[in-house]
Amino acid sequence: MFTDAHFITSCYQLSTLPPDHGGELIFLGRSNVGKSSLINKLCGKKLLARTSKTPGRTQCLNVFSIGSEARLIDAPGYGFAKVPLTVKQQWQKLIVSYCQTRQCLRAIVIVMDVRHPLQPFDQEWLSSVSTAEIPVVVVLNKLDCLGRMQQKKSMMQVEHYCRQHNYPVRLAGVSCRSGDGVDSLRQHLKDLFVD
Repeated sequence: MFTDAHFITSCYQLSTLPPDHGGELIFLGRSNVGKSSLINKLCGKKLLARTSKTPGRTQCLNVFSIGSEARLIDAPGYGFAKVPLTVKQQWQKLIVSYCQTRQCLRAIVIVMDVRHPLQPFDQEWLSSVSTAEIPVVVVLNKLDCLGRMQQKKSMMQVEHYCRQHNYPVRLAGVSCRSGDGVDSLRQHLKDLFVD
């Protein structure tokens, strides 16, 4: 699993997604938070999901196969992408509809920058997806940018916020650059596909 990952299709509407069976993970996150880099690291492939220094590069639901009947979904980044408001609203509607209606969805993975966790859009999405009754995994990315004490402080901040709002999330910290935390996150995500 994961190591056999390959791109399947890009979807601008739910009707063009693969059949709704098997299992899927959707990756959400602010533009430029390292979401595509995380997908690449988890799958051990540098060029699987397109990465860019330009926010807003992912503009649809990109679907990747990670094994028989298992898929990853790379969603458009939210936040400061330089795209028209109407386009952002279309993305949001598409993602919310996906999270609320997709029967094969196993978990929602929200990626945040460990240096700037819980930005307003992060908080909005946590609130939106916590009602979907699907497991939520919050990944604090870019651990290598902070020292151990600051990492711990950010983790505790997110943990406290989620507990305060009764969001039942699983928290993980990773560095796509150093690989820290990636193996344990990968194992946790694999376990979600085991019935």
